[in-house]
Amino acid sequence: MKIKILVLLVAVLAIAAIGFAQEKAPVPQATQAVKAPVAEPVAVGIYVTKDANQAKGAPLNKAKLDVDETVTVYAKGKGAKGEWLALPADATVNWKTTSKYIEINPATGESATIKVLKKLPAPVHVTATATFKDGKKHMARFFIFPKEVVKKAAPKPKEAPKPQAEPAPQGK
Repeated sequence: MKIKILVLLVAVLAIAAIGFAQEKAPVPQATQAVKAPVAEPVAVGIYVTKDANQAKGAPLNKAKLDVDETVTVYAKGKGAKGEWLALPADATVNWKTTSKYIEINPATGESATIKVLKKLPAPVHVTATATFKDGKKHMARFFIFPKEVVKKAAPKPKEAPKPQAEPAPQGK
């Protein structure tokens, strides 16, 4: 019986030794697709809008104002495909007008408030010029139109009824 146990033990050890001696082939790991880094969109121009939260569509770049009324306008970045972006952190925005009928405050920054000082005889505009890190300047305009006062037409005076001509006498 000792011999049978000894033979059995030797057989188990031999099988274990053979199993450990064999090199295990490396199991291929699941490969993950390597994604190329996606470049952040870069502003290549600017939009000017009166909506601080606007992020798509045509810019809201017009307002109708009367004397002492104001509007705040904002400069936003414009991507190569027309998308709305944040302005680059290093961009400088200057606001200017040639009109003596409005004032802009402040003259620099991402936003400005436009105030009408005198009755506008015609539309005027404010130009935002953004200078980016590469030295390129990008411009956009905001237009201010005079508010049209709707005047009621004076009622036409009533005409007095025209006297009707008497019918001509009929001859017999």
